[in-house]
Amino acid sequence: MLQLLRFHATWCTPCKQLAPVVEQVKTETGIPVQDIDVDKEPDMVDKYGVRGVPTLILLKDGEPVQRMAGYQTKERIIAMINETKG
Repeated sequence: MLQLLRFHATWCTPCKQLAPVVEQVKTETGIPVQDIDVDKEPDMVDKYGVRGVPTLILLKDGEPVQRMAGYQTKERIIAMINETKG
C-alpha cells in the first residue's frame, strides 16, 4: 500500500503553493496523504531525516521508497507514484 507524507510549515511559502497540488494528486490517485507540520511533529522530522520543507516522502508498505524536496508539479509527483507502483 502506498502513502504520501507531506512535510510542511505554516511559515513556508513553497509549502503553501504545494498544498493544493498534493490535494489534486490525492484526488486523482486515491493515495492517502499525511500532512506533517515540522514545527509540531519534530519526532517525525527526525524519524524520516527531513532537512527542509516542503518534502514529500512516498511510503510503500510503511517504508520510505521515494523522496522529493521543494515545490513539485502534479505531473512529477504522479510520475513518482506510478514509478513506485510499477
